[in-house]
Amino acid sequence: MVFQCDIKDGVTRLINYRFDLDLQAVVPELRVDNAVNDGVYKTFTLSEDLFALGDRTMVNYRTYYYIAIAYAHNDYKTYSQTVDGLDGQKTPYLPSRKAPTGPIIRYSAIPHKTEMQNGGQVLNSQYGDHVPVVRTEGIGNNGHFLEMDQASIDEAMSGAPYRVSSPRYLPGNVTGATSTPIAVKVIDPLQVQAGDYTVMYKDSNNSGLGNAYWILVGGALGNDTITSKSAISSQKEELIPQLGISITIKDVENPWYDKFNNGFIGARTVYEDYNKQWLTGVPSLDGATYQNWIRSGLNAESNQEAYYDYDMTLSSNGNRDDARALDPEEVYELSLIHI
Repeated sequence: MVFQCDIKDGVTRLINYRFDLDLQAVVPELRVDNAVNDGVYKTFTLSEDLFALGDRTMVNYRTYYYIAIAYAHNDYKTYSQTVDGLDGQKTPYLPSRKAPTGPIIRYSAIPHKTEMQNGGQVLNSQYGDHVPVVRTEGIGNNGHFLEMDQASIDEAMSGAPYRVSSPRYLPGNVTGATSTPIAVKVIDPLQVQAGDYTVMYKDSNNSGLGNAYWILVGGALGNDTITSKSAISSQKEELIPQLGISITIKDVENPWYDKFNNGFIGARTVYEDYNKQWLTGVPSLDGATYQNWIRSGLNAESNQEAYYDYDMTLSSNGNRDDARALDPEEVYELSLIHI
């Protein structure tokens, strides 16, 4: 397998159970392991020959063949080899037998140099490059850190109200990632068209951003408009082949509602000189102590309400089961090592 992607649903491992006639026993078969679980992506990079012995680097002008297989997941009752679980789902993983319009298609690809095309072609970008994005209105981070350019930072810090109306965000320096509110990625450098483009959201039934679509206008499109094929809630990469780009927009969940990482993006402490760490955090300790200043978790000791984690207030009859912790896995308490 060279690439895997799936909808973001928390399912990362699928095991089927097959009855082996020789062994006369049910044998587990691992079908999916460590699934990416980050939405459906339609473009990716292939750089290795997994059948090669030794050096796996692909060879120019050699033909490589690939097939894509969709799979379904159904685990109505988790199977286990115990009396209580024998009637569970033995085949939670079901691979496709056909493509949308017939048999599964075999695709071929030939890596090659582009400099020899069109009388000496020069590419100004490469696959996976992301472009800067200017936010004209709205909020959101697409589920990752954002990075403004220096001009936007200078404007925001120049004086009250210490903000910039249309910040410009940079792609960042991490390969394959971006630090912009929406991800605009180069997928075909030969088709990229220069211009200023605008992405707008369209909510036709006033049901919220998750069910909204986006539209693209401007630049080389002229009077044309491109509308996304899926709602933003699908978190799918949408291809725009005529412009050589793709757009991925995510309606990420807020903290508490996000079941994967509780909405936490990340945390980092940066020093100009790491040998002179002049400011550090105060460590947080669990339990009924004044040092429990990060109220993540499930702490709710009797008669110690002042130290309850948020929001572990007990019911009037003292029933802890009625409490609803906002960060039961202590994601935010572990955000930085020193706290």
